Amino acid sequence: MGIGVSIFDADAYGPSLPFIVSPEHRLLEMNPEKMTILPTDTSPVKLVSFGLSRQGSAVMLGPMVSGVINQLLTIAKWRELDYLVIDMLPRTDDIQLTICQIIPLIVAVIVTTPQKLAFIDVAKGVHIFQS
Repeated sequence: MGIGVSIFDADAYGPSLPFIVSPEHRLLEMNPEKMTILPTDTSPVKLVSFGLSRQGSAVMLGPMVSGVINQLLTIAKWRELDYLVIDMLPRTDDIQLTICQIIPLIVAVIVTTPQKLAFIDVAKGVHIFQS
């Protein structure tokens, strides 16, 4: 068997992963009996994104976003997961803090553009992951 890799799109404000990957099944499936979410299969990678819920993007306050992120991460049935890649927003807010509280992060790969403001945001993000 291969390595189990999944991607979690942690942008509840404007998730882009469903548009980039364009999965065949564009909605997350729920198992109401087990209260789990089945990630969208784009073999060999599985996806979970707020953009694959029936909500699209959302206007939410911090606590609401934290609840959504927590729910998507913890009730998803990731199956044979070796690596979870988390696509985060380019800023420091409740989403990043929630993720750091829920799961142990082993490594962070931070990608940015060369603008000074983007670098400032990246520096804040690095600080969160070092804490």
